[in-house]
This record gives sequence, structure tokens and C-alpha cells, in this order.
Amino acid sequence: MPDADKILSQHEVDALLSAIDSGGGEPSGDPSAEPYDFRRPSRIPAGPLRFIHALHESFARSLQPALSGMLLKPVEARLSGVHQLPLGEFVSSLPRPAVLVVMSAEPLAGMFLLSVSPSISGPLIERMLGAGKIPSAPRERPLSPLEWNVADALFSRILQLLSEAWAPLGAVRFQIVSRESDPQAIKVETVNEPSVAVTLEVALGEQRGSLDLLFPAMSIEPHLPKMVPATPFAARRTAEAAEGDLAERLSPAEVEVGVHLPPGMIRMKDLEALRPGDFLVTPQPAGGVVWVSVEGRRKFLARLGSLKDRRAAKIVGSAEGEGSPEGEVSVIRSGEGAPGASVLKESLRQLSLEATVVLAEKRVGLKDVMGLKSGDVMEFSRAADDLLELRVSGRTIAEGTAVRIGERFGLRVTSVRGGRAGAI
Repeated sequence: MPDADKILSQHEVDALLSAIDSGGGEPSGDPSAEPYDFRRPSRIPAGPLRFIHALHESFARSLQPALSGMLLKPVEARLSGVHQLPLGEFVSSLPRPAVLVVMSAEPLAGMFLLSVSPSISGPLIERMLGAGKIPSAPRERPLSPLEWNVADALFSRILQLLSEAWAPLGAVRFQIVSRESDPQAIKVETVNEPSVAVTLEVALGEQRGSLDLLFPAMSIEPHLPKMVPATPFAARRTAEAAEGDLAERLSPAEVEVGVHLPPGMIRMKDLEALRPGDFLVTPQPAGGVVWVSVEGRRKFLARLGSLKDRRAAKIVGSAEGEGSPEGEVSVIRSGEGAPGASVLKESLRQLSLEATVVLAEKRVGLKDVMGLKSGDVMEFSRAADDLLELRVSGRTIAEGTAVRIGERFGLRVTSVRGGRAGAI
């Protein structure tokens, strides 16, 4: 039988029901509210934090086959999480001895830390040294100089993959500044510096451990706008931003820029009989504009000149919509030497091919080409009196000097790259 003092009286039951109906009773805490720790401010918003998470998920996917190929043994790598925490808290949590490298990440500000836990760094290094069976007991000593040299090859590959993973933020160059076995040897100026820690779990057989990357939040703050995914309602703006990002990433690439006379048509029978001393008369006026091509495609119009005894071309406009000049390239025979022997059938002699005279060409950065405008002067390494090249269907078949024939630009052929042995 229950105790009498544990049974509520009718008065107590009525009071309890009344309190429930009126919303009284003990106040309950708001489950959505939590204390704010000013020592651990969240400097990175949720959107960029998801971007960082996706960035290092890609890094983990590329790290797995890379390490497997280096060690000739399957290696698993997956992203465990991305967290914001003070710099001092991360350093104090590192084991001793540690496998820790301090890195720079130009052009980003601040120093980056890369830590590999001893439980997995030892097996990785043992495997790189050729060990068949990896010892299960974790090592309790720092790495020797020889082991650090072996670990350098591992870190070099990891930093290469990190640079590729961080490519969406620009050309980030990760470089090792120092290597440490004692975390306390790292001088931390501000222990409460807001930082981002990326943790990956790495497994080699039964051996498991973590690979941690830590970087200050300030290093990526200038890039936060591009780390926020665009909304579907801003498709046009997103496309323009993507085009700008693509142009920025392609700007270090080099492209071939050439200056050509507008191409004309030349008959096969005239081409076969070409010999030193002959003159080619183009349909191009001597004072006319020439074409500036980028990777073989005409993009600008220019006028010829010289700059510091070098051949130069001054951009005067765009070549878009400009057609080729009417007419064919004619040949004036010099009367010297013997014509080349024909090896083609007579039916092919009337075939017209595209012939172009190459005045100058070089490889320049894409960003320089994209910045060209009317009035700019392009300087080439070819001297003003160097020979010009005659290309037919993209192949150099002769060289010569520039001449004026009446009011037309011409080429005096000085050498012909004929024959089987000299063909290009």
C-alpha cells in the first residue's frame, strides 16, 4: 500500500491543474539560447564554412589515391569536420612528441599549421622506408633527421594537393617554413586568435590517425564574398562572377601571339616551282594594316613599325568581322636556278592553299592579351631586319625579306625548305 504522504490530496490536485491551465509553475529555459564565448568568436559565417568543408572534402578524395600510390598500399582518407577555435587551444591539444610543420600560404596572410598524429605518421614513414609489416605500437620518440627527410616527400605531396584544392580561392602556394616535434616550441603571439581547424581521418590498414590543418580566420576573410554560394535568382550575375574568376585563374597562362599579313591564295603549281630569288606579290597594300593573331586566331588589327631596333606592331583596332583581302598571291620569277620537280598530279596543281607571311610572333601571358587596347605597342624579340617566314596551310615552306612591289607588300624568297629531308 502506498505511503499516505506520497498521495496528493484533492486540494493539491486542483492547485496543480490550475497552475497548468494558467501557464504557471517553474520557468523553463529557452532551448535555443546558448552562452556566447567571447574567447571563441565565430569569425567565419555558415556559408563560407560550408565552402571550406566542400573544399577539403575534395582534398580528402584526392589525398586517398595519392598516398595509396606513394605507399603501394591502400590508404583511406575522409574529412572528419571543420571547426572554429582559438589558436592556443589547438596548439595545447597537440600530442608530444608531434609531427608538425609551420607553413606559409602566399598570397594569404598568416601562418598555417599542418599536424599528423603519431599514431598514423609513424606507420606512413615506416611504409615509405620499405617496411612490410607496420608495428602496431605508436612511437614515443620524435622523428630522426632521416625520418624527417622521408616525411618531407610526404608533406611535399600533401602541399601540392592542398594547392590544387585551394585553387578556387586563387593560386595559393604552400611552403614549409619550419618543422617541429614539440608544440610548445611554436611561439603563439595571440592565444585567442580565431582559427579554423580542418581534421581528416587517415587509415593505413589497422593504423588510424588524424591529419589536422589549422589556419587563422583572417587569412581567408578577404575571400569570404566569393565563398558564399550565389542564389538562383542571380544567375546572370553569377555567370559574370564565374567568368571573372576564370579569367583571373587563366591570367598566368601563356599564349602565342603572332603578327601576319592577311592571308592570300596561292596555286599549287606556283608553290612547287618556288625557288630562291623569286618574288611573291601579296594583295596586301604596303601601308595597310596587318593581323595580330592569338593562338592562330586573328584578334587585332595593327600597323607595322620598329621599337629599339626591334620589329613592333601597334594595335589599331579589333579584327572581328574583317575579311581577307581579295586576290591571290602571284609569283614573279627571278630567272635564276631550276624549278622544283613536281611530284603531284596535274589535277592537284590548281588547288588553292592559304598562304600567310609571318612577321613576328612570341608567347605572352593571357592577361596581357586581354588587356590590349588601341594605342598599345607590342614588342617582339625578332630584329627588324630578320627574315620573314612564308607559311602555307600552317607549315613554314620558305623564308624571305620584306619588299615593296608597287603599292603592294611583297616577300622576296631567299630560301625554300623543299625536299623530303628539309620538310617541316
